[in-house]
Amino acid sequence: MRPGESSMKTTNQTVNQNDSRPVRVALVIINRQLVRSWLDSGLVDSLVNSGRFEFTVFAEEDVFSKLPDSVSFRKENLGTIKVTRFSKHMVGMGYVEARFKSKSFRFKLVRGFLPDTWMIRKNGTVLERAIWLFRSVKRLVGNTIDNRMTLLYYIKPFRIVLRRNLVQNRELQDLPEVIRLGNYEWLVMPVASSIGFTTDFLVGARNAGIRSLLAIDNWDHLTGKSIYPIKPDYFTVMGRKDIEHAVAIHGCDPTTVLPFGLPRFDVYRRLNNTPPRSKSGQKKRVLYCGFSLAHSEKVLVDRLTSFLVCKYGSDSVEVIYRPHPGPAPRYDGYEISNPNVIVTDHGDVTRTAMPAMDETFVSTILDADVIVGAPTTLILEALILGKDCVLDLTIDDFHRTTAGNSALNHTHMIDLTEITEVMRGNSIMEVIEAVDELLSRVDKSTKPKISDFYDVGAATYEIQLASFLLSHASHSCQPND
Repeated sequence: MRPGESSMKTTNQTVNQNDSRPVRVALVIINRQLVRSWLDSGLVDSLVNSGRFEFTVFAEEDVFSKLPDSVSFRKENLGTIKVTRFSKHMVGMGYVEARFKSKSFRFKLVRGFLPDTWMIRKNGTVLERAIWLFRSVKRLVGNTIDNRMTLLYYIKPFRIVLRRNLVQNRELQDLPEVIRLGNYEWLVMPVASSIGFTTDFLVGARNAGIRSLLAIDNWDHLTGKSIYPIKPDYFTVMGRKDIEHAVAIHGCDPTTVLPFGLPRFDVYRRLNNTPPRSKSGQKKRVLYCGFSLAHSEKVLVDRLTSFLVCKYGSDSVEVIYRPHPGPAPRYDGYEISNPNVIVTDHGDVTRTAMPAMDETFVSTILDADVIVGAPTTLILEALILGKDCVLDLTIDDFHRTTAGNSALNHTHMIDLTEITEVMRGNSIMEVIEAVDELLSRVDKSTKPKISDFYDVGAATYEIQLASFLLSHASHSCQPND
């Protein structure tokens, strides 16, 4: 029996006691990363095995081949879905209109035109700088051509005319027939990025009388990854902070935004009452978590390792560099040269684009004494597990997206940096000093309060979702207008 399973069954038994029919759920997996969260994790299998749900998993052609085999749920291939003009332009205009509500949207729009590097290189010879500037201008011109429609979105009269035209000539927005006629009570769509057909599916679900739920799979989605011109009946989000952003940025009714957590974070709630691991006699261990955006992190890892080995000796300290599994290209040309750095090999991640959140993944965090990185998801996961962390807020000479600059221009990162108890460094030396201070501490460090981001003490996402879907199913209560 999986942890929490008996609790889920107890909750289920108190709901719909007079109606034993399983709740029929259409689960649309939009991209391959979500396969890990919802299917590989066993979440859907567990819900179906409770006897209260029937799930059918739908996916487009390219994602369908990534779905695991299972006897608990059916799979349907949706082929290739064409996004309506209405959805495409409404979401595009939404980004521009939301730029004053979230720094992340402004930074995303800028990155759509400017290269990920600084326009002018801050070091090097005159020739190197000239070549760099030429390549920067070339990328700027190419990006501008590719995103020329976004430039038009900035013109308010153009948006007014376009919106009126879209409404007057609105295409049919509908669900695929296999979903629309499948007698489903819930349309559940986990989301991790902006996908145009989400809007079409939400309109189709509303017209078909199917309740809709969008399950946000990351903590920066509402602050910078997507806009919702049409909203679902409900969102599930990581924590209470997301409710604030849903209301302020997207104009959501706060009662429709449910802070259930994330399916892939259920492992941390199950570990909540587990006693800490003993590390007596072991090496001091530092884990550096790589950034997805372009950032000269390898320079920092090398210098940090050299300092720690010099101070503690190679037999007494261990530095693990865990690069992001899908990093943006780096333009500094630097490669790690220190032989004492242990570089994590993620193996083949082509199926889900992300490593499995298995025992090895979690143990890497639990076994580290200090965890370093830009203020991203893996640092938040380390804080959830009560680990000592140092934020890398350095700004390098090459990248516009470097950790320090990104932290100033992403709303969700700003939220994290506002937790003053989390140590940080604005330069490589400051990061090294902060790491060394934490490694040298004898007394227990102060644990930052992160319950607004994620409530590790709450029931698992699985339990909360099951109870909610059952209590709001159309055969147990009347749907919302």
